[in-house]
Amino acid sequence: MGVLLQVTIAFQCLLLVIGLPLNRDDLFNSTLKPKGVMDNILSVNSKLGVDYFEGDILLHPASNEKNAIVDENLKWGEKIPYVIHSQYDFDDRELIKDVLREYNVRMPCIEFVERGNEASYLMYTRESGCYSSVGRMGSKQTISIGVGCETKGTIEHETMHALGFWHEQSRYDRDDYVDIIWENIMEGKEHNFNKYDETQITSLGEIYDYSSIMHYGPTAFSAN
Repeated sequence: MGVLLQVTIAFQCLLLVIGLPLNRDDLFNSTLKPKGVMDNILSVNSKLGVDYFEGDILLHPASNEKNAIVDENLKWGEKIPYVIHSQYDFDDRELIKDVLREYNVRMPCIEFVERGNEASYLMYTRESGCYSSVGRMGSKQTISIGVGCETKGTIEHETMHALGFWHEQSRYDRDDYVDIIWENIMEGKEHNFNKYDETQITSLGEIYDYSSIMHYGPTAFSAN
C-alpha cells in the first residue's frame, strides 16, 4: 500500500503541468506510469546510500526549510546564468540544454542564459545522485544530475527546486487533497511529509491538478 495519494500544484508563470489537470478519479483511471520522476530520484539516491532532505534537497542555512517564493532573499532575477560541466557527454549536455530552452519558451518571466562572469549561477554537474538546493544561494550552486538521473523529468524537477519550489505535499492545505498513511512510512522518514503554513509555503493561488513534476509518488518512503 502506498503512502500518499498523488498531489500537485500548477505554478502561474512557472507552469509544469503535464496535460490537463487530473482529479482523484482521473488519477486512478489514467495511464500514468506508476514509476514517476520522484520515484526514480528516490531509487537512484537510495542505491547510492545518500540521504538528502525530502529525498533530493540539499539544505543550505539560507533556505531555512522555507519556500523561496516567500523569502525575497532566495529569489532569482529575470536572467538565470548556468554552466553545464564538461564531464557530461554530448547527448546529456543537449538534454539539459533542451530542458532550459523549453523553460525559456514556456516561462516568459525568466530566461536561462549561459554564464558570463556572474557570481551567482547554476552548475549542472554529475555528483552523488539527483539533488538541488531550493532557491538562489548567491554563489555557485550545484544541481546534481548524476548517473541514473539523466532524464527530462528529473532535470525539470531539480531545476524547479533551484528556482525556489519545494515538494507539493508540503502545502498547508494538502490534507484536503491527499491522505498520508503514516503507519506505512519507513521509520525515521516521517519528516519528509511535514507540511508548512502560508508564511512558509505559497500555492500562488493555484489548485491541485495531480500531474505536476514536483509531487511525491504514491509509494514514496513506503515501508511496504
